[in-house]
Amino acid sequence: MKRYQCLYAIALVVFGPGVLSAATVSVCDRTPQIRDLLTQTLQKTCDDITDADLLTVTAIRVPKANITELRVGDFSGLSRVETLNLKRNLLTSLPIGVFAELTDLRVLVLLGNKLEVLPNDFTVGNNKLEKIHIFQNSFKTLSARVINNLKLLPVLNVLELGQELDQRTQNQLGNAFPRENERVTLIFT
Repeated sequence: MKRYQCLYAIALVVFGPGVLSAATVSVCDRTPQIRDLLTQTLQKTCDDITDADLLTVTAIRVPKANITELRVGDFSGLSRVETLNLKRNLLTSLPIGVFAELTDLRVLVLLGNKLEVLPNDFTVGNNKLEKIHIFQNSFKTLSARVINNLKLLPVLNVLELGQELDQRTQNQLGNAFPRENERVTLIFT
């Protein structure tokens, strides 16, 4: 991890996403598939993309793009993104704070990756999340912290997980989102 990315991750954890709004990571320094999508969407070279340009992006869709890892700062300056679709890539982990700046995020699609674990800050800062699709991954459990973060999402209405989750975790999720809770539909696909 480059030095700036490490410092960026530490600042996100210590101070939260708002403190870094002036410190947007250069588009040229992002994961190549994210960089390429942004240059194509904005029709500019990565060096020419400004913070104002990033605020015009409302969706990031890079399915089946062979992404093996995300970098801290990949979504820096993209606070107006409402849909993030990274389905069917090769992700095995997510860096802490990777989605923290996506404050307008409503739909998160991570299905069909190889995620082994979700970070404890998963969904922190994403209070507008309505739909999460994370089935067909490798993780079999969710930490109590991740489950609590999911419970705290005020407008979440669809949580689609995989049947690969162990029975204990499925029970914990069932307790967190009981059937009589009509607010959230819990789906094990």
